Amino acid sequence: MNVNDKVFVVDWGKQYTSIYEWVENKCVCRFPIKTVLPDYYGTEFHWKYTYEPNLTKKGTVNKREPKKLVSKEPAYMDYKWTVLEVFKHPNAGKPFYPNDPSCGRYSEGDLLVLAAEQGCYIIIEASGVSKLNPEQYADEQFKAVIEANLSKWDRAKLGSKIPDEIKSVFYDEDDNVLFGSSMTKGLVSYTFIEGKFSTDGKPIYLHSSVDYNGKGNHSCPNPKLIKPFKEIKAYIEQ
Repeated sequence: MNVNDKVFVVDWGKQYTSIYEWVENKCVCRFPIKTVLPDYYGTEFHWKYTYEPNLTKKGTVNKREPKKLVSKEPAYMDYKWTVLEVFKHPNAGKPFYPNDPSCGRYSEGDLLVLAAEQGCYIIIEASGVSKLNPEQYADEQFKAVIEANLSKWDRAKLGSKIPDEIKSVFYDEDDNVLFGSSMTKGLVSYTFIEGKFSTDGKPIYLHSSVDYNGKGNHSCPNPKLIKPFKEIKAYIEQ
């Protein structure tokens, strides 16, 4: 990333939320930056609050507290940012705790000072931003996972680290399931990976599960995935 680049934040876990510290009764910046951050610069001041009238039992507006908070959403997550500075962490590469290096080290990559036109400023690792918007970035990441897993999985050596992105699911058309000593409605699912991800080109069955929700297939997230059991079995065992 370069100064003046326009970017989006795609990983908020890379943001540094603690920028200032008190040293000998003085508030000093933890980072070697030239940008002077204004008062109320941080993300904590960029939330969207939604209110509604606070009514009494009689249906009139409460005089002491005329409105009540309905929702609070982070508005800053939708901002587009401009890179103001590119720098390194003052402790780059050093362990978080000198006496215990196993706890991790400070990033050796670039850190960025970003500013949004709404008056918000943040410091974040360069790996947490992209010139793509979050939706485009997620699509690219998804495509990368798909490409990396083509013809990769051996049914005899699956392990337990199969990415969720490559898992598929079918739901049994018969949603009558036994719960204890009586029948109820449940969502029966069969999880597998498609043949394009296996070394032999055939689907690999992973597991089945039952959600005893009392609603059955009415709670299915995608009705097009509801199939007769014989059809599901024939597809997975092809």
